[in-house]
Amino acid sequence: MHDGFEINEFSQNKKNELKVKLHNEITTYLYRSLPIAIILSESRLLPWFNQHYIQICSQINRNGYIMVDYMELGLNFDDILEHSYIGYDAMDHTVNIIDFVREQIEHGYYVIACLDEFYLSEKEFYNKRHFVHESLIYGYDNVNKKFMGIGFNRSHSFSKLNFDYDMFYNAFESGRGCYMETAPYATDQALQLIHIKPSGLKCRFDLSNFLKEIKSLIDSTGNIKRVNYISPPNHEKDQWDNNNAFVLKNRVIYGIDTYDVIIGGLDCILEGKQVMDYRAFHLLFEHSSGISKRLEYIRSNFKKANNIESSCRMYDYEVKKLDSLRLDALKTPYISQPKLEKTIIDMKNSLYSVKENSKVILSEVYEYLLRIL
Repeated sequence: MHDGFEINEFSQNKKNELKVKLHNEITTYLYRSLPIAIILSESRLLPWFNQHYIQICSQINRNGYIMVDYMELGLNFDDILEHSYIGYDAMDHTVNIIDFVREQIEHGYYVIACLDEFYLSEKEFYNKRHFVHESLIYGYDNVNKKFMGIGFNRSHSFSKLNFDYDMFYNAFESGRGCYMETAPYATDQALQLIHIKPSGLKCRFDLSNFLKEIKSLIDSTGNIKRVNYISPPNHEKDQWDNNNAFVLKNRVIYGIDTYDVIIGGLDCILEGKQVMDYRAFHLLFEHSSGISKRLEYIRSNFKKANNIESSCRMYDYEVKKLDSLRLDALKTPYISQPKLEKTIIDMKNSLYSVKENSKVILSEVYEYLLRIL
């Protein structure tokens, strides 16, 4: 045990936990799911959450690899969360990371830390591979000498985690030397400190803004300035030119037309080309599930919106179809195999059906809600 882990200024505080909400709302990408665990812990931020993450888009790199995400900037929460970054280069080696994180929690700051999973027993790559990835730290326990966190566990599930102080220390310090392969951004963003803004607690749900987003989703229109670049898997990274906005702009598809991009990706798989992975299907499902929950939120908060109940039920049926398709995708290799041809064709047909039905249902909901504004 490192001597610095027993700091006197923390002796009076045996344990401290900030509020978090373990959720399954958005878990495809950690850079979104970790801040959302903070946002959902405060009920007064629900109006903000329910008018975001409505529009989606797909990004296609030069080699055809498909990444699907929400049409939201990575730091879309600026108006409700105060945040700052500290890079590995800015962290003096004499700074005890354990003391530093505990101090931030004492001041009400959550810490998202880049850690080498080789040293973390609850992570997939424990004692297997040096892999630097983020986890959210929301509490500490000096009695059991551990941090409380949230992130992906060894089974790829978004869950609460415990990090022994020794493991955390080794994981952070090791990350300094091996982050470039899996987390090159950690040069400037090894730690992210987050605090809920008092002004953010006054946010209100704006139905007109929600409807603008729904209309954009239905019409498959978008704004390149709201697209956050998503890096494809390692073997595809050299195909991207992240600074070439013209290339990126012409290879982004917005809204419900994203379904056509995924259908095209399945065609490529039939041809023996690996152009996407399970995350594309997972995000389509969690997005549609999120739209369903937002429609229920509107029904609960706008009396005149009760008449969309039947449309909501029909949309829920499409969500269930996407859930089933997601589970099929989880079991399907993303390379061509003759025995899987029928499965992939069925997935294509199901996606097309969901797209067409969802467009009709959401158009009806949009027209009705527009009239009650």
